[in-house]
Amino acid sequence: MYALYERFLDPVISSKGRAEPSRVETAGTYAYTAAGRIYRRVVAVAKSALGDEHPRVAQSLEAYADLLNETNRQERAQELSLRANAIRAKHSNQ
Repeated sequence: MYALYERFLDPVISSKGRAEPSRVETAGTYAYTAAGRIYRRVVAVAKSALGDEHPRVAQSLEAYADLLNETNRQERAQELSLRANAIRAKHSNQ
């Protein structure tokens, strides 16, 4: 997590040691956008490598859903959480 901070937020701190609000907001939006792309890729790679029904896919879907919740995309987050729960339920019955 610190690496994300260092990469996206640290450069927007002013020389006086205070964040410049408009630049922090822009950097934060960029960080969430970048994180979204990363999570989508993680889910795709997990599905490709392990199969659509693997517990690790459920874990990746849940992590992506958490990010979507933080960015006020609750409807899509709920879809992913339900899918993750369905995968987990399938494996708990085996």
